[in-house]
Amino acid sequence: MHGTAYAIQVPPLSKELQASLNIKESTELRGRLCKNWAIASHSHATHGSNFSGSQTLVNLIKNIVEPLKGGEYERVRLLVMRDYHYDITSQTMV
Repeated sequence: MHGTAYAIQVPPLSKELQASLNIKESTELRGRLCKNWAIASHSHATHGSNFSGSQTLVNLIKNIVEPLKGGEYERVRLLVMRDYHYDITSQTMV
């Protein structure tokens, strides 16, 4: 093989997805997203201090979709792409 190697350019996550949320913001946004996406919230509030720190929006989304399977996962995947231009499967911006 000759020439330079081809590197795929992956767009960086949006600033919105990288935004840090405190526990109150996280809890409120989790509720809104679950309602908007018509899924059950598997909130971690009962786990105590393990979840008392801040987290990014992208991590919150990953936590929300983690228990989803099959058709429900794909349905919510499309909603996340619509709302945030983020593909939860490839974990890239679209």
